[in-house]
Amino acid sequence: VLRTVSGLDAIASIWNVMPVAFEKSAKAAAKFTPSPPTHCVWIEIFLPLNGLAARYQVIGEFDKAVEAAREALMLRPDNYMPYANLASSYESLNRLEEAKQICAKALGAQRDSLHTHDVSFEIAYLENDQATMQREMASAKGTNREANIVFLQGLVLASAGRLRLARPIFEHSYAKRRE
Repeated sequence: VLRTVSGLDAIASIWNVMPVAFEKSAKAAAKFTPSPPTHCVWIEIFLPLNGLAARYQVIGEFDKAVEAAREALMLRPDNYMPYANLASSYESLNRLEEAKQICAKALGAQRDSLHTHDVSFEIAYLENDQATMQREMASAKGTNREANIVFLQGLVLASAGRLRLARPIFEHSYAKRRE
């Protein structure tokens, strides 16, 4: 017998299935936890919604991920996580203009992250926008984003069949991640 699952039931079921992932997300986000009275909104609604968006991405339910990420963004426009989830979901749906707008909005609100910059680089690659790719690589230099952008650079070379050039790029990315 199939039953209709409400949004909160879905959140609860995913919370039960993915406790390790949510625990890691909650620990990573703990430093951003606001003081009361919005603390309950943060723990009870925002984190599960944002986590739900991420889980929907993992299982390929990108339309549902967009919906959950939008709701999370409405609740907490001051947090970087829903921007990243929303941009990535739009990218996965090939809604590149909307993904770029979310990345730009995150940057303008100073809520950009490694993930929004990755999405920006990936879209630039898809659109053959060398200027944006170069800008993303330059802005990542010397930051915590550098290993990711270098890895994406390696993927660009590998996808063009330039495997001999890609290998040292991947090795450099790996070395950066270990630093």
